[in-house]
Amino acid sequence: MHQYQPTSRHPDSSDEYDVAPTGLIKLITEHMNAGLDQSGASLDQPTSFTVGAATSLTPTDIDREAALLHKKARFGVDFVLTQPCFDAAGARRFLAHYRAEFGTVPVPVLLGIQPLYNSRNAEFLHNEVPGISIPRHYRERMRDANDPAAVGLAIANEIATELRDDVQGVYVIPAFGRYDLAADLLDTLNA
Repeated sequence: MHQYQPTSRHPDSSDEYDVAPTGLIKLITEHMNAGLDQSGASLDQPTSFTVGAATSLTPTDIDREAALLHKKARFGVDFVLTQPCFDAAGARRFLAHYRAEFGTVPVPVLLGIQPLYNSRNAEFLHNEVPGISIPRHYRERMRDANDPAAVGLAIANEIATELRDDVQGVYVIPAFGRYDLAADLLDTLNA
């Protein structure tokens, strides 16, 4: 039987993905950025990673997601990116719940906005992508639209505008190569 022989000077390393996101955050912020590897051995020099993490503003389990976000913040993330958000009221509920449990989110929260481009896109995201929920009234607007891309842009703009004061920034997620819609949204957000 072949025995594993480490090929680096870090024999405790492996090629297995056995670190949870919060563990990876802690590894980077408390070890690597301090000049240590996972086992505590000195690196040639400290890293200087900026660490981001993901969260959902409309999770199915609000308590679990809030606790996870708090843990990521405690472990030293520099910012948080949200999944695409299509429910401003749900996002506000999540942020209020977080504040009630843990206080203000101590790092910048960057809101993910994704312009919808047709009804099929809206239904796919709603039904097939875990963690994304698009309220019925938006899906109906997309279904009834004469110009679905324009309605998708309007919805994205509405959500970003509604949540502008609740987050520290917005980033745009182009859907399936529709960079034109992302650019159009940026034009409306900057107006």
